[in-house]
Amino acid sequence: MKTKQYMRQGQILFREGSPSDFIFIVEKGEFEVSRRNGDGRVEIIDVLRADDIFGELGVIESRPRSATIRALNDAVVTIISKEEMMKTIRNNPKALMIILKTLAQRVRMAASRKKRVYRASSKHDLVSQAV
Repeated sequence: MKTKQYMRQGQILFREGSPSDFIFIVEKGEFEVSRRNGDGRVEIIDVLRADDIFGELGVIESRPRSATIRALNDAVVTIISKEEMMKTIRNNPKALMIILKTLAQRVRMAASRKKRVYRASSKHDLVSQAV
């Protein structure tokens, strides 16, 4: 079943570690994606906008949410249950391509972020060794 949820600025849609029963599509507004890093500090990983899909990772893996989602402004999301997602994929395998493209983009983004962090730490190491 698909339903719409209206969100107010600052409202949390779900928190890191909560159950993953639904996927979401941004209809209107922007959402901040954040999680706690190894030091316990909150880091912003992404900002989601209209037509972005999220929440699919936990649903596919049947694992808790890997991030917290917060509305940056008044926003609207479409909520799709795991059962509805699976039914749609069975009836229309092309729908799976949308999810696969989303996952591929996130892998590329994570790899790029990791590369920047590695380069920054390597540069710092070289500078500190040269002094």
